[in-house]
Amino acid sequence: MRLIHINPSQTFELYTGGNIIMPTTHYPSFNIKNNGPAPIRAVNYWAPPFGDYNQYAFIDIQPDETKFFRRVPNPVYFYKVVVINLSNYQHAETEITEFYPSPHPVL
Repeated sequence: MRLIHINPSQTFELYTGGNIIMPTTHYPSFNIKNNGPAPIRAVNYWAPPFGDYNQYAFIDIQPDETKFFRRVPNPVYFYKVVVINLSNYQHAETEITEFYPSPHPVL
């Protein structure tokens, strides 16, 4: 578990990973709890071996709310997750728990 503080109107890069040789689905999912007074947004992006990141999905999390943010289900080369403070004047305090998939499909 990690506790993250985000200043007003700023973004925090929660996770970045990738492999140019072979795409994979072994990226984490996240349980995100908003402990602060400001609403936040979690966004995940994927990227091909050559090119820019593309937005896959996002969720908005209100104060005192917890949501589970799933990883991209398809194999991708590069993956990142960012958390954005949507307030212009309040800080955000976020509690993050990472969940990695099993290395073996049958487990």
